[in-house]
Amino acid sequence: MSRTADKLMTAVFAGLITVPWLLYPFVRTPDEDTGENRQLTAFSTVTEASLPELPDAFETYYNDHVPFRSALKKLWSNANYVLLNEAVDERVLVGDADPDREHVWLFYQAEKDGNPLKEAQGISTYDETAREEMYAVLAENEKTMQDYGMELYYFAGPNKESVYPEYLPDYLKQYRSQSRLADFIDWLRTEHGYDRYIYPLKELQAASATGRTYYRQDIHWNAYGAYIGYKAMMAVTHPELDPAFIDDMELSYGPDEHLDTDLIRISGIRDLLLDQPAAVRFHDDFKVEYNPMFNDTVLETRCEQAPVDRTIFLIGDSFRTDLIPYLERTYKHCFIMHRWDYKTIFIDWFWPDEVVMLSVERYAPDNLTIRLKQEEETYPLDN
Repeated sequence: MSRTADKLMTAVFAGLITVPWLLYPFVRTPDEDTGENRQLTAFSTVTEASLPELPDAFETYYNDHVPFRSALKKLWSNANYVLLNEAVDERVLVGDADPDREHVWLFYQAEKDGNPLKEAQGISTYDETAREEMYAVLAENEKTMQDYGMELYYFAGPNKESVYPEYLPDYLKQYRSQSRLADFIDWLRTEHGYDRYIYPLKELQAASATGRTYYRQDIHWNAYGAYIGYKAMMAVTHPELDPAFIDDMELSYGPDEHLDTDLIRISGIRDLLLDQPAAVRFHDDFKVEYNPMFNDTVLETRCEQAPVDRTIFLIGDSFRTDLIPYLERTYKHCFIMHRWDYKTIFIDWFWPDEVVMLSVERYAPDNLTIRLKQEEETYPLDN
């Protein structure tokens, strides 16, 4: 390269570094650097870093706050997908298309967040120690609820990877047809006679043959998947319910659109992949009253027309959200909250007839560490 060309390349590189910083204050949009399911690195990470940690801390901060970061990330992520059929973020796996390359299935493959791919492949297992530890908490909670005169159920929403393995890349071999959670549930039934663990994998797989139960580009089930999960739950908790009441619904899918779902945000692949939201509409005119409590951490609902004259307390993760429209019209009284916000005093305050501990499949072990009553726990709470 000639000296002139060398200087030109140096000038271009310097411009790419400095010009964005000069323009950024004047063109920055309010939603810059958002939508990644995490908190971006704060500048305090740099100022509080020790001298040896300073270079890495600054690099992390710079990568999170580089000017035009969202636009650059979108460009890089889209180019990587179009050219290599891969996601830049290693937590996202690009699956197969259905039926064309715009309708692509994305999957979650974070090894440090439950590793749902290994669940789907049948690689992960719970050893005897893990099983006994999980059962010990379950048995403790079961006895506590029996002493209170309440019924306790556990509920796991299957990982999308387990429901739709046919859209995973062909190189992912399935070693066993049954997941470790299914093994554990069988073990609970045979070794301890426990039959209140709801895991609607087969029901969702059967329903998925005629309709989509999960978003293509999201970790979660959609409204129809939650409805199938609700039906499986009612089959265990209230088998006496009239099927005509449960099935009095109409399923529809919205038009193709670029949805802002979680795997889209994580992967950064924007405006390329299409999906359809699902909607379930009931034909009745039940009236539901809503009462957000404790800074919106608890949702209370009341429905006088509901067929189940009981109070349910659902403690769950994000999979609980799409269950709410079904539970609120089934039970006359509901309390629903995220398991992270749970405090043991709520059992005494709400005094439910039924308690349901819900989590997505990959968080089942975490869900079986929550003790419903811990007498040493103290906290002031304001309504």
